[in-house]
Amino acid sequence: GFVGSTIMMAISKGASRGIFTNEAGMGTSATVHATANVDYAFRQGMWGAVEVFFVSMITCNFTAFAVLASGMWTDASYQGIQIIFAALKETWHPIIVQVLCLGVALILFTSYLGSYIKFRTSINYIFGDKLERIIKWLYFLPPLIAVNMEIPVIWLMADIAVGFLVIPNVIALFLLRKEFISEFNIFKTRTQRDTNSVKTTQITHVNMSKSEGKE
Repeated sequence: GFVGSTIMMAISKGASRGIFTNEAGMGTSATVHATANVDYAFRQGMWGAVEVFFVSMITCNFTAFAVLASGMWTDASYQGIQIIFAALKETWHPIIVQVLCLGVALILFTSYLGSYIKFRTSINYIFGDKLERIIKWLYFLPPLIAVNMEIPVIWLMADIAVGFLVIPNVIALFLLRKEFISEFNIFKTRTQRDTNSVKTTQITHVNMSKSEGKE
């Protein structure tokens, strides 16, 4: 019925926006995490999961609660981020909205640069250095084309692009499940060994201190 259809649309929109925000399942963040110099690959992967938690459970929920509490979600004249600005303007000082606009602009700029690094890394891996020097400039075309587009059209294109990323990445994750389990077992075994080694060293020091005290 109507209620079921509404819930389905809400879940669909929420999932698509959530994936677009935290990049869960897209495989794009792996190009950044792979450059980290860490002791265990599994540990770095867990930090990627923590990022998804903070973005989804804290940032997105805070935004949702602000919009719901203000009642601006019922006003059809607002779309996208306009709803957030209107909601904060109703509850906070107008200067907060100006600060938020500046923050959004900075986040947009840094996020775009970060995505550019991911794009170049992927292009270089697929085509090599020579073609990467040419193809990398194509990255700056979509924003120029999207300037005069309607917001719903842009979101539709973004959802399609995310789909092209998620589908092959999920397949790759399934095929690499054995490698994941192997990395997890290595991490678990070595960390337990290190923990036991530290405990043994501490016990040895305590016993030595007691022996010296008795003497």
